[in-house]
Amino acid sequence: MKTIEEFLSYLYSLDVQLWLEGDRIRCNAPEEVLTDALNAELRLRKTEIAEFLRQVEIATKGYVTEIQSVSRDGNLPLSFAQQRLWFLEQLQSGGSTYNIPTAVRLTGSLDIPVLEQSLNEIIRRHEVLRTQFPTVDGHPVVQVRDDVKIYIPVIDLQALNPIAQDDEVRSLFIQEASKPFDLAKDILLRVKLLRLDRDEYVVLFTMHHIIFDGWSMEILVRELGSLYTAFANHQPPTLPELGIQYLDLQLGKDNIYREKFSKSKLPIGVRS
Repeated sequence: MKTIEEFLSYLYSLDVQLWLEGDRIRCNAPEEVLTDALNAELRLRKTEIAEFLRQVEIATKGYVTEIQSVSRDGNLPLSFAQQRLWFLEQLQSGGSTYNIPTAVRLTGSLDIPVLEQSLNEIIRRHEVLRTQFPTVDGHPVVQVRDDVKIYIPVIDLQALNPIAQDDEVRSLFIQEASKPFDLAKDILLRVKLLRLDRDEYVVLFTMHHIIFDGWSMEILVRELGSLYTAFANHQPPTLPELGIQYLDLQLGKDNIYREKFSKSKLPIGVRS
């Protein structure tokens, strides 16, 4: 049998993400990866996995304070991953190859102003979502804005029959996914809300890969649920302030930290 380190490394290679919420193990993985055999081994090693993750959390608590916040003054460089994506974007200017579109279906009573408030709080928390990439002296630089606030346009599709609704949702999804971003001027996150019925909605998210990746989606969805619940119940958010931002993580030369720290604790941003 593999050691726990070998087993978790194997899961990592399959893009299986594990983290603790209290005493419960949470899992996020591609559907085709979680075979019956793998699920059986996860159940068998549940206690061992939980103890390992608990020890990692204890061991990494001090890492946040070890990463020094970089100065936001002057022209800040892009991370290596961002440099690569910026260069590729220049080769296909006006294209949408590196857009990341996602559709999330919501059911139940939805308070749209609260949803908007929750998204804006996420944008406040994660400065990478407020980042643009203008060119200075022929080189791209990082520019973080403090004045970003999004408003969610609502498209009402209730008058359409279910088949026509599906067609329109698909069409709008493709339209949003195909619309290019201007890396120098645009906020690189777009949101639209499609209303299908009184208690049924589809949220269309479109992000540019230069600020967002698969790990980031997990963080976005989890934080959105937590913030929406708090704001809808007129309670203060329970999410702790981030100890570091993406700039600190990438420019702080923290490879050891990123290897050891749970994915669920990382700020939003592109890792690779």
